[in-house]
Amino acid sequence: MRVLGSLLLAAASAVFAPMQCQSEPPPEQNRYEHPPEALYALSKRLRAAGEAKAWRITLETIVERYPNSREAVMAKDDLEQDTEAPAAETTPGR
Repeated sequence: MRVLGSLLLAAASAVFAPMQCQSEPPPEQNRYEHPPEALYALSKRLRAAGEAKAWRITLETIVERYPNSREAVMAKDDLEQDTEAPAAETTPGR
């Protein structure tokens, strides 16, 4: 009888186990920022403060270290749209 009770308890636990597993909350419910999120927020602040070089380095870091994140996509877009980037100087004939 004890064996049957143990088996029933194990079977019931297995049925309800998926409901007990924790999953990732939606982004708006996160209690903390992931590194690419924090870096992207920092890049916005750097840009607003006029720190163009630090802004660019921060965005490049996001793209290099977290290439599959949504922030990497936004960082690439920001870098591509940047019109303040200094153009490479070339001298004719060299």
